Amino acid sequence: MVGKDGLIASRSEITSAFMTPDYTLCVYVIGEDTIVVKDNAITDLTVEGTLAEGETVVIDGSSYIVKGEVLTPETPEEPDPEPVSGYYGTWKGEVGPNTATLVLNDDGTGSYNGTSFTYVDNGEEIVATAEEFTLTIIYDEASQSLDVTFDDGEFQSNGTLADFVPAESEETPEESTFIGTWTGTLEGRVTIDVTIVINDDMSGSYNGMSFTYTVEGNEISATTDDGTYEITITYIPETQEVEVHVLDTYEYYEFDGTLSDYTPTEGDSSETTVESFYGTWKGEITGRNTIQVTLVLKDDFTGTYNDVEITFEVDGNVITGTDADGLFELTLTYDESSKSLKVSYYSY
Repeated sequence: MVGKDGLIASRSEITSAFMTPDYTLCVYVIGEDTIVVKDNAITDLTVEGTLAEGETVVIDGSSYIVKGEVLTPETPEEPDPEPVSGYYGTWKGEVGPNTATLVLNDDGTGSYNGTSFTYVDNGEEIVATAEEFTLTIIYDEASQSLDVTFDDGEFQSNGTLADFVPAESEETPEESTFIGTWTGTLEGRVTIDVTIVINDDMSGSYNGMSFTYTVEGNEISATTDDGTYEITITYIPETQEVEVHVLDTYEYYEFDGTLSDYTPTEGDSSETTVESFYGTWKGEITGRNTIQVTLVLKDDFTGTYNDVEITFEVDGNVITGTDADGLFELTLTYDESSKSLKVSYYSY
């Protein structure tokens, strides 16, 4: 018989007894028989395994480790939390009084309003850490938004980010998207025609100057082989065009050429002399690349060079000019026989 304290009375001798710490499960070995008592009632449950020190037995689907006469429930290992893949992408909204943009990448990195951070995703929340702040991010499944707490050590602010663009839907072109020849114009202090060739072997050219490049997402970074230009090319999927930014690494450069397409301010171009070159001149000058030039000279010693205002002086058949910021100098020599201007352009 079984008493309320979990003990069993038998005419046969009990060889050994095992029980859980709370006595809700007891196992008695009587001769060759094993009796399982659960909640003070004899059951027909069986013991799978060997009732010996350090062994694991299974009773009624649960595992126990034998430690002396105690059956210690075996705690199953908790599986690693699944990352919340729905987080990955760009989130926008309001946190406190500020507009916020949060980017979460699938490699444990991201950014908050442009400041990079790393994060840990424990399956219930994301904790993002940067030198300047900490973010606690909880996904609200009902509203499909992020509840964000911002803490920079001095104050906290809370808000919700609901404007979401998932990473999977962001149009990131493959390298092949760029391959080919691109033509257009670049606007800077001057306007130049540009031809960019992008090959599939990570090489290319910018107006004939060779470069090698790397690709990251929808952006190519390239440097010409002579180190003259650093080029960033961004693919725009909506228009299937590329935006190009060119950084000139030289401290100065020079161009030379001839302007012979002349429209005088007054009179016939056949009457052009060094005293009457005032008007509009067009042509091209060549240095590391070729630039189309429109030069306007006025009789008050002002003018424009590709729409940049200049002032100039005349000494015989030589004209010298510069822009207001002193970024470039022009030396123009009038050739009376060809009725053209020889141009030397020097830029700082």
